[in-house]
Amino acid sequence: MLRHRGGNDEPILLMAPSLGTVSDYLDRLATTPPDSVTVAGDGTEQRIWACHNPEPIAQALRLADPHLLVADGHHRLEAALRFHRNKSNDDSGPASRILALAVDSSRFPPKLAAIHRTVPDIDIGQAVRTASRFARVRRLPTPFEPPHPGHLVLCAEGQAWEVSQICPSLTDSRLRELPRQWHDLDAALATHVLIPELCAAPSVERPFSYTHALPSLTARGQVGVVLPRPTLAQIWRCAESGVALPRKSTSFTPKPEPGQISYLFEYEYEYEHESRWETAGVS
Repeated sequence: MLRHRGGNDEPILLMAPSLGTVSDYLDRLATTPPDSVTVAGDGTEQRIWACHNPEPIAQALRLADPHLLVADGHHRLEAALRFHRNKSNDDSGPASRILALAVDSSRFPPKLAAIHRTVPDIDIGQAVRTASRFARVRRLPTPFEPPHPGHLVLCAEGQAWEVSQICPSLTDSRLRELPRQWHDLDAALATHVLIPELCAAPSVERPFSYTHALPSLTARGQVGVVLPRPTLAQIWRCAESGVALPRKSTSFTPKPEPGQISYLFEYEYEYEHESRWETAGVS
C-alpha cells in the first residue's frame, strides 16, 4: 500500500466567448478586498479572491452553459482525466477536480503572442535562396517590425527577409494530410511548409526548436523563423470545427504565477512489487 500526496499549482487556462451572469457575480466579489496580491515577473499585479460560497457560480455556469476552449494546459487536463479514469469512479472525490482559470474573452481578451522557430545548420543566404524558389521574398530593414498575418520573417547575421505568398500548390501538397483549417495558419505554414523546404528533406520532423523570444539577428549557423501572432478569430474557428491548432501556435498572457494557488489531495493504491519490476524488465 502506497500513500501519495499529489498536487497541482498551475491551472489550465480556459477561454469562453462569454461567461454570462458568472461575470456579474465575480464583479461583485471583486469589490471586496482580495485575499492575495502578487506582482508577477512581468510587473502585472495579480489579485485573488477566495469564493467561500461556490454554488452561485455553479448555478450560473449551468444556466450559461458556455463553450470552453482549453487555451493552455491540455497536457495537465489529459493527465488528470486519465488519473480519474484509472484511480477513481467517484465524481465527488478529489481526483475529479483540477485547477482551472476561465477567462471571459469577450470582456478580457488575453494577450496573444506567437511562438517562433529556430532552424540549425543553415545560413541566411541559403535560406533566402531556397525560399525565393517558391515564395515572394523581400529584404527588410533591421530591426524589423513584427510580421503581419500571412507573412513570415527569416533572420540571422544582421539580416531579415520577409517571406509571403507561398506557392499554393506547394502548400496543398505539404498540408494535404493535415486539417483543411490549417492551410491559412502561419504556424502550419512555418512548421510544415517553409522549414521542411529550407531543410530540403521529405520529412516535416526536423530538429528545429521553439522560442517565445524573437530569434537573434546576430546568430550564425542557424536561421530564425519569426511568426505573426495568431488571432482569436482563427483560434475560435478551429475550435468550433473540432480541430486543434498546430503545435506551439500560441502564447497566452497573463497567467497566474506558479505557486499562488494549489490543489492538494491524497490517494492510495496497491501493486504487486515483483510483477511491477518484472514487467519493466528490471532484474
